[in-house]
Amino acid sequence: MMSKKWMAAVALLTMSTGALAQDGTFEFDSITSLTRAANAFTGVLVGDTVPTTVTMNYGSLFGDKCFSWMELMMTEPGKFTLTITLVSGGSGTTGSPWHTDLTLCRLTAKP
Repeated sequence: MMSKKWMAAVALLTMSTGALAQDGTFEFDSITSLTRAANAFTGVLVGDTVPTTVTMNYGSLFGDKCFSWMELMMTEPGKFTLTITLVSGGSGTTGSPWHTDLTLCRLTAKP
């Protein structure tokens, strides 16, 4: 039987990072981690406190410009929000998408 402390730690760890595995438009208040080689970044969505990780294809139309905007958000925290739209494409034998494309990337200065 697991102790209450252990169960609380597991629950907190499970909730502490999320991953976007769905199509849609998402607005990030901050970017906390950025990895070009892995085509991934982690940030906090507007109105949320939990870090969210996104993995996508940077070969898309907006990838390089969006990457530089993410770098700007890391060097100047609190000054911008970043809105992205993700669209999944193709499917493997399991029916799940095999790539996620970035179709919109918009940097907005905070007032």
